[in-house]
Amino acid sequence: YTKGEDTYGDLTITPRTVTLTSADGEKEYDGTPLTKNAQSDVTVGGDGFVAGEGATYAITGSQTVVGESENAFTYTLNEGTLAENYDISTQNGTLKVTQNQTELKVESSDGEWKYDGAEHTKYEYTVTYGDESYTVTVAEGETTAVATLANGDKVTITPAATAKVTNVSDSADEKNTFTWTVEHEAGYTKGEDTYGDLTITPRT
Repeated sequence: YTKGEDTYGDLTITPRTVTLTSADGEKEYDGTPLTKNAQSDVTVGGDGFVAGEGATYAITGSQTVVGESENAFTYTLNEGTLAENYDISTQNGTLKVTQNQTELKVESSDGEWKYDGAEHTKYEYTVTYGDESYTVTVAEGETTAVATLANGDKVTITPAATAKVTNVSDSADEKNTFTWTVEHEAGYTKGEDTYGDLTITPRT
């Protein structure tokens, strides 16, 4: 026999494609962060990892106020999982916080006095938010009343300059009016405010 030149074939391993995607999440505003940061909150797509190989995840995405942001994360390949064997891409999910549909309302108290020539006010207010209810007043030396909700947000109530009565005739014209604000206002649904009556009764 005359031996010709041998030819050797190529033995090639190509990388597996892996797509890592962090979870989406959505909730109404409640003053606490929305997170999706469990290991199971990252899904593995594409060819996936082979059995016994994989990665761990550090998920840092967080959204507290109304709006949305990416659920960012990083990954670390497990021991024995070689990066060269995988073509890995990542995709961030979306964390979305929407306006809370529970109504937040403020009501001012009624006040009644017998005419004595003095000016009278009633700076007492009830704040209602779902099952929460708070009665607050304007403390001496202060210009506003403040109620702190269970989530830590403060409701600040400012009496109207006109919320005062002196004469019997004032009772028909003036209500116990006010304005108010709340921290992270975009997260709340404002209900209809209720104004108390300020009444001066005649002296006999």
